[in-house]
Amino acid sequence: MKNRLLFLPISLGLAIFAVSACKQPGAAPATQEAMPAMAAPEATRINPALPKGKHTITATFKEFIFGDAEHYLFEETAVAGKEAKEWDFGGCEEQVLDFGIELPEKEANSDNQGWVSNKKLQGKKFQLTFEYRRQPLYIEGPMGDVPVITSAKQL
Repeated sequence: MKNRLLFLPISLGLAIFAVSACKQPGAAPATQEAMPAMAAPEATRINPALPKGKHTITATFKEFIFGDAEHYLFEETAVAGKEAKEWDFGGCEEQVLDFGIELPEKEANSDNQGWVSNKKLQGKKFQLTFEYRRQPLYIEGPMGDVPVITSAKQL
């Protein structure tokens, strides 16, 4: 009985302390409007330095890889005063040329994800038209500005 009487005032004191610590006089509860806006991660911002609209380059097809996302790898042809540039396109809307070939189910595995590069097109030159689009940088990844091929013509 004596232990119970000692326990009651201690419990009551802790409860009062907890309630008073949570409610400071004069402090208004934080609202969503009062909270400072957090900046979006760098990969999700629209990059104003990227050129808008469609662009055309001449490039050699190197490889198609389907891993964390679609990767259409090209090497831009060097022009006077400009070095060759490697391009990694994150998509392709071209309907005639297949840079990637879907494998039969029995040949698909975790390494190739059921896709391989079209060997007949590798090493060939193309005139590519592309534009930057907002899309996931990889499967279930953050949004970013990704170059996407809108058309391709073999030269």
